[in-house]
Amino acid sequence: MVSIGAMTLAAFLFFVWPMVAGRVARHVPETWLEPMAEQALALLVGNAKECTGPKGRAELEAMLASLANASGYASPIQLRVVERKSANAFALPGGRIVLFSPVIEKAESADEVAGVLSHEIGHLMKGHAREAIVRHIGAQLVLRMMTGADSSMTGVMLLEHLNEMSHSRKAEREADQLGLAMMQRAGYDPKGLSHFLNRIAKKEGG
Repeated sequence: MVSIGAMTLAAFLFFVWPMVAGRVARHVPETWLEPMAEQALALLVGNAKECTGPKGRAELEAMLASLANASGYASPIQLRVVERKSANAFALPGGRIVLFSPVIEKAESADEVAGVLSHEIGHLMKGHAREAIVRHIGAQLVLRMMTGADSSMTGVMLLEHLNEMSHSRKAEREADQLGLAMMQRAGYDPKGLSHFLNRIAKKEGG
């Protein structure tokens, strides 16, 4: 039987924690989040082949450096390009960005790729993935407290929290605003991201 104290804590974590997690995340040392960031990275990459072509890699690294410099984001950024079916990208704590290969394959200009990268840098700058992981920790506690479940579901839950956070309107708007500004400063066409997303949406129906 679950005690009243446990139910009260669970209610706090379920209803209140999501509203305060963002403020808490700003004060959580990056090193504390490393294990979950690595877990999320492993789940995203899995056994997928990593794209390591020297010419393409050099071009991406130069683009990334230009955008990072224009953004004022001082921390190192680790970019990984992996072969997946969807045109997607993720930002993770520790300056990690995972880019799925269809983004590059379906882009019609460097501006479009820069648009995707700048958007993910925007997520890093605002700490959206940090907040998602901190929220996940609260949800994980509730799961264990109420059901006694082990950690077998934590990976799926973690990706769900990251996905939920990256697609919230507020988070997307903040990443867009930062991304557009850094693209302008870096000399890329700020309309690159919208052109890319609109074309993909028309082709894939969403």
